[in-house]
Amino acid sequence: AALFFTNIRDIDYLNSKQDSGPSYATAVGERSTTNLADGTVANLNTNTRLRVDYSEQERRVLLLQGQALFDVAKDAGRPFVVVAGEQRITAIGTVFDVRGCGGGDASPAAWH
Repeated sequence: AALFFTNIRDIDYLNSKQDSGPSYATAVGERSTTNLADGTVANLNTNTRLRVDYSEQERRVLLLQGQALFDVAKDAGRPFVVVAGEQRITAIGTVFDVRGCGGGDASPAAWH
């Protein structure tokens, strides 16, 4: 499985997507497991917010706050992309964790 990290500065894209797709959140002290439409499993850590924006070309998740572990469903034709701050993490099918660090940074870690 492949995992790619890219810096982005596409604030206009992020702002234009504020009201699209389903969103998920956990409160302080709460954790949640969510099955996304493509079969990907998202484990949201405490105080986390994310928004899902899937298209025919890619499966994009905006990590707005907090930390999430993704067990990505394989789909070579539609990469799975997590945007967290100025980081863009792209995967085809793997398990990885992303933590928003504030200030536009993110801390991704691949598990396998």
